[in-house]
Amino acid sequence: MMRIRTINHRDVAHGFRLHISFPVRYSLPPVFRVFCYLLFSTFIAAQDASNDLRFTRDSKLLLTAIEPPLDPYRVAKACQRLAEVGGDDAVEKLGKLLPHPDLSNYGRHALEGIASEKAKAELRKQLNQAKGKELVGLIHSIGRVRDNAAVDDLLKLAIASTTTQETREVIAKAFLLIGSQESLAAITKILPSNSLSKLPSSSNHALELDSLLSQLRSTTPGESFAAVRRLRNATDNRETLAKQLLEKLSGLPSEARLPVLQAIESWKLKLDSAAVLGVVRDESAEVRASGIRLAAPGATESMIATYFNAAGSEEWVVAIAAKECLIDWLTSIEIDPFLITMTSNQEQLKRLLAVELIGERRILAATPRLVEMLDKSSGAERIAVIRSLGGCCDASELPRLLLLATDSLESPDRTAAREAIRLACIRLPQQACAEAIASTIPKSDEAAKNYLFEQLTSVGGEVAMTTVVRAAKSSDPVLQDLGTKSLGEWSTPDAAESLRELAQNLTNAKYQTRAIRAYLRIAKQLDIPMASRVEICRNAITISDRPEEQSLALAVLKQYPSLDGLDVAASLLDREKGGEAVCATIVAMATKLIDRSPDRVKPILRRVSEVTQSLELKNACSRFLGDKS
Repeated sequence: MMRIRTINHRDVAHGFRLHISFPVRYSLPPVFRVFCYLLFSTFIAAQDASNDLRFTRDSKLLLTAIEPPLDPYRVAKACQRLAEVGGDDAVEKLGKLLPHPDLSNYGRHALEGIASEKAKAELRKQLNQAKGKELVGLIHSIGRVRDNAAVDDLLKLAIASTTTQETREVIAKAFLLIGSQESLAAITKILPSNSLSKLPSSSNHALELDSLLSQLRSTTPGESFAAVRRLRNATDNRETLAKQLLEKLSGLPSEARLPVLQAIESWKLKLDSAAVLGVVRDESAEVRASGIRLAAPGATESMIATYFNAAGSEEWVVAIAAKECLIDWLTSIEIDPFLITMTSNQEQLKRLLAVELIGERRILAATPRLVEMLDKSSGAERIAVIRSLGGCCDASELPRLLLLATDSLESPDRTAAREAIRLACIRLPQQACAEAIASTIPKSDEAAKNYLFEQLTSVGGEVAMTTVVRAAKSSDPVLQDLGTKSLGEWSTPDAAESLRELAQNLTNAKYQTRAIRAYLRIAKQLDIPMASRVEICRNAITISDRPEEQSLALAVLKQYPSLDGLDVAASLLDREKGGEAVCATIVAMATKLIDRSPDRVKPILRRVSEVTQSLELKNACSRFLGDKS
């Protein structure tokens, strides 16, 4: 009977899956099964390691793959990745691959991708040692990295009597690739006039284009990436080169078109927008999105409608690219009037898009139109208008948004209004926002008051602080609760003095405790001078004799040890409660302070040694007093 056995392996990290099936007539012996398992496990482990090389940015891992013993597959993957992420630290080891007959090609492509001065020097260094096809490959690489420093070495090689005519022609092509005056002049010294016609045009620009196109169409690993890297680093004739590459874009492999457009985009050229968009019209969504970004710097008022329509595309990558351009890059174009006009368009989707862009562009002049739409619209359009107002309204419209945000019923309008308030409070002056919020508090119910106090805490500033402190001192339990809660979450140290006064004067034990703990939180969490931190702890200990607040103060003093803080902790040694905790804190602080001022620390440690019942603490005190005497 025929049997089928299947060995499955899954690598979750890389999504790698291998199915191996083989027919056997009889059950396999156990020993042979183990052998097969080990064999396939070794193969799979090698595959996984190679997959790691394809995605890693760890240069150390990549460099270990090009060290002996050399596995051609791992070397190829490592060099392909080093061409993308490698640096000068990889050049020396890559240079050792150049003499190797089977691995030279991989090393050269990695060095071409790095293209630093050190990488160019490594390629030049190998010229005197390489022979045959390795030499030809080196000459090609030197031309591709446009190493003008290699012209003299190449010329010496070309005029040597042992150099073949074919090699001279390769050197001449490299001179053309380099494209400098020195390299172009050297061509006539090595080739007869009847051979010059066989070479490509001596135009540096024309040759650059031909070279790039050849590399971009190559199927050799790393070659296409090296071409894109060269393209990004190009400095001459960028505008002409960009136009010619756009004309040839449709003839490039599909996977090369997007990187080419992104490289040209990095040059920040002002190209003919209509021409660029025409080239990418029938491409994939990602390529069209890149084309939209590439065309934006050169766009004019006539292109606004085109970009607006693209921003409404169902293909999200295209829509996002167009929106980014409308929001950020087309700032030199008067598109604001166009967007305000589009809010009256008969198509709701276009109205919604215009409203969204108005908010993103912070078009203050559109506020009256948005207010008009707010009174007449409903559903999704009304929500979009509310959100947009948060991005473009001035302080005079805050009461309108606050009225919606404090509605007692939870609704999409209230949610959108709260988002708008959050954005408006980031944009608008701090004082104006706090005044608008404070004026809304008396007219709001308890749930709305809670929201408004949260906003005051977020806004901060003198007006907000005054409002919150006034509420904390109020006889209204709701306001007192919200005020002390807000002060407990205040993000700046200017609340310290108000909290100290509240902790001293409040009669409600709950709110007094809350005030003391908020006061200590400032000392623990905020960036304040050490003297202020110690003063807060001293005041808190004086105001409250509860062990809980005492422990919090000691924790702050221990976290930020100082000599003045040590004196504050020592003042607690005479208290009956918390004695051992005080002693432990003092010993911990003394560990860091005794070398700074033994005369101030040792007397305190002697008192601790007398007070504590802990043998461990007594020994610690004795050690400091004895060893440091």
